[in-house]
Amino acid sequence: MKKVKLHFLVDAVAAETADKILADLGIPLSDAVNMMFHQVRIKRGLPFDLHQARQYEEPEPTPMDDKIFKSAEELWASLPKLK
Repeated sequence: MKKVKLHFLVDAVAAETADKILADLGIPLSDAVNMMFHQVRIKRGLPFDLHQARQYEEPEPTPMDDKIFKSAEELWASLPKLK
């Protein structure tokens, strides 16, 4: 297999975090990049779902937003009943 050397800039925090996680999995960063490139080739696109987030307005806070429940039963009892 012919190899090429790539040079690119990535977010430092993302790279450090990913490198630590991949090291814990026993996967060198270069192998993870190769895996992603192979998946791009196989799937003919990104190997994960990519879409634009829906824009929506945040709902107004309700008195229930800050309520602390003493038990799971109290929480369930406060929920609206399904028909």
